[in-house]
Amino acid sequence: MQKKSKIALGASVATISAVAILFGSNLALADSSGGTLTDRIAAKFNLKKADVQAVVDSYRTDKQAERQAEGSTRLQSLVDKGTITADQKTKIEAKQKEFQTSRETERTALEKWAADNGIDAKYLMGGGMGGRGHGGPMGEGSTRLQSLVDKGTITADQKTKIEAKQKEFQTSRETERTALEKWAADNGIDAKYLMGGGMGGRGHGGPMGEDN
Repeated sequence: MQKKSKIALGASVATISAVAILFGSNLALADSSGGTLTDRIAAKFNLKKADVQAVVDSYRTDKQAERQAEGSTRLQSLVDKGTITADQKTKIEAKQKEFQTSRETERTALEKWAADNGIDAKYLMGGGMGGRGHGGPMGEGSTRLQSLVDKGTITADQKTKIEAKQKEFQTSRETERTALEKWAADNGIDAKYLMGGGMGGRGHGGPMGEDN
């Protein structure tokens, strides 16, 4: 049985990893029934929850390290071309780490908020405003949320709370963007190396990117 479980775990790594990218490192996405996405994956593949979490955490750590290395290489190429200075590269990388920490804190807070309000966190995590885009929370538009109310999936009160959280998030993003643009200007850095992409130059919905 243990051997079969290990085989099942290996076979499901791709599925679990894809979910990890979409929903975050700990997958502690409580739904209205009190379960989590980690619980569902573990049950689906007859695995231990701790094993599922270990695969997710390891995968995300490796991918994050890869993206950081790729981003550093791209920035170094800009230093070599004389586009930015070595000092500016150091500052950009420090800002990227600061941003990553902020995103992780934000994600944890949103997961807790969803759980506290009995809301399935998939309605907040994994998409851009209006249900499109990648790299940040706030994934359901008002029409979609109303359809969930009509189906009895969420309550009218939960819809109101989600929309209020979306507005709060949007305001936070706009404030963040303005602050980053000022930071870039103050340090003589073209803001395109910070805005419009995910960490390491990929993804969407937030600052910290380098696309060249």
